[in-house]
Amino acid sequence: MVIGDNYFTIPAFTDLSATTIYFVAFCFLMFMLSVPFRYLIRPYVLLAANIFFIYTFGWNNLICLFAFAVLGYIFSFIVKKYQGKKAVLLLALPFVAGLFSFKYFAQTTSIIIPLGISFYTFKILSYLFDIYEGKIKVEKNPVFYLDYVTFFPCITAGPINRAEPFLKELRSCREFEYSDAGSGFLLIGLGLFEKRVFCDFITSVVERSLDNPELLGYNVLFGVLMYALQIYLDFDSYSNIAIGAARIMGFKLDRNFASPYISRNLKEFWAGWHISLTSWFRDYLYIPLGGSRKGVLRKYFNIIFIFFVSALWHGVSLPFIVWGLGHGIIRIIEDMASSILRKIKINRYVGYLFTPILIVVNFLIVSALWVFFRSSDLTSALAVFEKIVAGGTFSYELIGLTHNEFIWSLFIAGTMLVTDIIRKLLPIGDILGKQVFIVRWAIYAVLIIAFLIFGMYGGSFDANDFIYRRF
Repeated sequence: MVIGDNYFTIPAFTDLSATTIYFVAFCFLMFMLSVPFRYLIRPYVLLAANIFFIYTFGWNNLICLFAFAVLGYIFSFIVKKYQGKKAVLLLALPFVAGLFSFKYFAQTTSIIIPLGISFYTFKILSYLFDIYEGKIKVEKNPVFYLDYVTFFPCITAGPINRAEPFLKELRSCREFEYSDAGSGFLLIGLGLFEKRVFCDFITSVVERSLDNPELLGYNVLFGVLMYALQIYLDFDSYSNIAIGAARIMGFKLDRNFASPYISRNLKEFWAGWHISLTSWFRDYLYIPLGGSRKGVLRKYFNIIFIFFVSALWHGVSLPFIVWGLGHGIIRIIEDMASSILRKIKINRYVGYLFTPILIVVNFLIVSALWVFFRSSDLTSALAVFEKIVAGGTFSYELIGLTHNEFIWSLFIAGTMLVTDIIRKLLPIGDILGKQVFIVRWAIYAVLIIAFLIFGMYGGSFDANDFIYRRF
């Protein structure tokens, strides 16, 4: 998907060519050269990089972003002046209205959603809310403020970073840390590998399965399960690239995924999926609405409302609403069941025995709801389920896969399962980034060779865009 009329391939967070490394490495070099003048130059170097990155997607995206940013900057002083008065929260309405207007018209017309509008809108709103709550001070320096709002690693698909830690790091005068650079470049490499080698292949499998009207039964179910893997690989890969790019420039972003598919229920799933967005809804909607402090009915209403808003954030359409409300309803059912089980007081060791079953069931539920997320309308989504229940034996040849391609898809799924189990226990990126020179560069070499063999020359499919760019 091309956004804007003036699209180039220089930043390539989206086309995954070597220019990704070139652009990030250039920014890294500029930051290192500005170390002696940390406070005076670095904010301006970063702002120039941010502007250039956004410009490559078209002037229209740059203008829209700066219009929202300037409005947020002006409103921040008004919020500070009338801090504590609830009426000042109405200043959030122009941002909400603007965001959902773009979402709505993008669904009903040919208008293209501005690049990253969902992410920088939420960043501006969290900044204003934090000022209202007295958690942070108003940032008077417009350059520092714009650095936060337009921070290029997060602009296209998140994570949604908060203002306080970012501005603190921007002002810090700490020296260059080699371990941060090592971890950062390793995360970028892992993200590129994850996207280009794993995700793009799984994408081709999903398309051959779900976009073939003649397939039925397990052949369609296989595609549904592969789509769950695809969307995870897609978003996790970008998050790794973004976090890595920020890390080498001295900014530490929190991890955005924590092994979500190894979850026993939806509560655990959402604690590990798109953490920056989930925590945003928790901190700025769920808790202010009363959270679980005002009775069970109010708690369940808040849960439904949060998932409804989350659905609209992804897109103003019926499939997204069904996807969001489906999560909300099942989340409430789980909470009721959990209350009953707590009263029964089942032995915890017995509970551990059911953990694998619960993980599988939860994965199937999440995968089924992803069908609505992928579908353009309810009819298409329901047709997928009708095909599954129609029955039929599984055949990878009917899907259009060779034997080696089928084995490769299973290998990818198995690899992600194993690595997620390890990631749940250990911070892999930080550990590998701190290894000795020989070990670390051996890992780089393996990734590069695998990238070239399987990514550049090993498939008959094209690199695909990141899914979450369109949100």
